[in-house]
Amino acid sequence: MQRFFSLSLKSLVFFSGIFFVSTGLAKGVCPGEFKLALDIGHYENKPGSADIFGVPELTYNRNLAAVIKDSLVAGKIDVITIESIPRLSERPLKAACSGADLFLSVHHDSVPDDMKVSMESDGKTFKGNSEIFGYTIYLSSDNRLFPQSLDFARLLSLSLASNGVFSAAPHQSYISDSLRQLLSREHNIYDYKKLTVSKTARLPAVLMEAGFLSNPNELRYLKSKAYQEKIGKGVLQAVEAYCREFPWLLNHNEVFQLTKEAGCR
Repeated sequence: MQRFFSLSLKSLVFFSGIFFVSTGLAKGVCPGEFKLALDIGHYENKPGSADIFGVPELTYNRNLAAVIKDSLVAGKIDVITIESIPRLSERPLKAACSGADLFLSVHHDSVPDDMKVSMESDGKTFKGNSEIFGYTIYLSSDNRLFPQSLDFARLLSLSLASNGVFSAAPHQSYISDSLRQLLSREHNIYDYKKLTVSKTARLPAVLMEAGFLSNPNELRYLKSKAYQEKIGKGVLQAVEAYCREFPWLLNHNEVFQLTKEAGCR
């Protein structure tokens, strides 16, 4: 549904029912005081699933997170990088204790081995799946600020799609299971109640699977700096839209109280 605002802005660009501001700022703390925690999924001892050539997910997560951070910093968004913390619940806690307003965990997906078949490319033989592709967004409905998390997830999906990033929406029958319940068919958002980095977070928190490392066709895009920059631009626009459309969601007092309960050190 199209939204209407009585804002005094110099220029507006319309994408998929969402207004992105090209110049000028509405009310809200973004971007000057806004702080985003960028979580790099996995760590050295548990580097995640490997791509079709054996490169671990952690490598892709780090590379993409670096591009996303560059995009955010260029947009004057303060970024806190979270990485190499084995205990998952400590990641969003560190973010909240560092004064972050929002938590985004960066991951890449893969299908299980029983869905892979033998393939050959450039004289190399490997196992992959050329059918399942695209980004997926997860969050936990047990997050204490779930409405805010869901609003950002919707904006993130919209902005990724508007920048030409492939969605895994065509594959929802594969993704949905007893643990991952579809929240938005249009935006490919799932409620993963047991998702620790969102469930235990004391701030709005979502996880983005950028694409499938098991798909040799999509892998070419995921390795591409140009495609990574599209994702980075999408994240920046989502953050800007979140601040500008929903300034009342940036409730620092509520986040501070939840953080205080946790006993930050």
